[in-house]
Amino acid sequence: MDLRRIGNLLNGSTALGVLLARLGRARLRRGPHGLLVAEGVLLPWRARRR
Repeated sequence: MDLRRIGNLLNGSTALGVLLARLGRARLRRGPHGLLVAEGVLLPWRARRR
């Protein structure tokens, strides 16, 4: 396991990303170097308007 993957597991960013992907009904796939990529996220967030 490389250092980046270990860091992501320890700080919880991978778990949070997977949770958001599941909530947004995204498809998860493996990217380069073991990275998880979420495609087609459908979360109802809107960008702030100024």
